[in-house]
Amino acid sequence: MNRDSIMTAAFVVLVLLTATSQVAYALPSPIQFQRSIPFSVFNTTSATVYTADKPISPPFEIDIVNQLTYNSTGTKAAGVKFQDATTGSMNALEIKTYNNKAIDILWTDKTTGSTTKIGGMAGEEQQSFPKEIIIENQGSSLSIKLADGTVIIDSFVLPSNFKILAVSAFGNEASVASDGFITVYVGGLSPTKMVSVSVNVMVPLLTAIVTIGIVFTLFSKLKNKI
Repeated sequence: MNRDSIMTAAFVVLVLLTATSQVAYALPSPIQFQRSIPFSVFNTTSATVYTADKPISPPFEIDIVNQLTYNSTGTKAAGVKFQDATTGSMNALEIKTYNNKAIDILWTDKTTGSTTKIGGMAGEEQQSFPKEIIIENQGSSLSIKLADGTVIIDSFVLPSNFKILAVSAFGNEASVASDGFITVYVGGLSPTKMVSVSVNVMVPLLTAIVTIGIVFTLFSKLKNKI
């Protein structure tokens, strides 16, 4: 094996590691709204409304971090709604997460007053509970994904003037959760959110680089002896 072959092999290993590595998402920057909503809020169908300090205009990013302990019996859903008004007619994006790992995405249209399911995932589609949901509003279209990169909605056309004035939270019945909270972050759409790499990715990557270096050194020494 010559030097060129070794370097080619090293490059292939690095590319494979990079392609299969898990992406670590950063939070919105700057954060314009942040609220940890306790489990008790989701144990009633009456919405609790949290008002933003000022309207949050697109482009913006929303991160929903779900750390609820759901009750296991029946179908339990925790809902979080992002609204362009606190009361009355409004455009609103609603995210419902269920105790069986399912997710529903709904859109309420201000003009018609109708609420429509625009996307979601069935519980059996997911291996683990979706702890983090990332929503990106580019200004005219919306994409929603999980922290592992799984796409729920690729591109949903929004009204260009959709702003977040309030966030409301509620449940589908009186005993949705027994503990925990959901934390909501809303803020700027960070252009660097997907470039950070978690420590658990860096360790095998660095190990591979060191291993390749050792192999290259050994082959170089053997070549000199031949």
